[in-house]
Amino acid sequence: MEGVAAVKSQGEGKVTLRNYKVEGKPLPKVNSALIRETREKLRCSRAVFAPISSMSFGALLDISFVKLLTNRRIIV
Repeated sequence: MEGVAAVKSQGEGKVTLRNYKVEGKPLPKVNSALIRETREKLRCSRAVFAPISSMSFGALLDISFVKLLTNRRIIV
């Protein structure tokens, strides 16, 4: 039993996943302008930027064209 007590006393005060709470951060607001600016800073095409940003090429196109569609609705 001395060994168990020694192990417990050694682990006291140690930060572990059981006694540490991780606070979640809110997700940033992403719009087409932010995506375009980031892609231009990285100097890569849409097809290359899509996997880098962990999204499909189709999803990237959908986000990119949201501004275009909203502008068309305002004009019409």
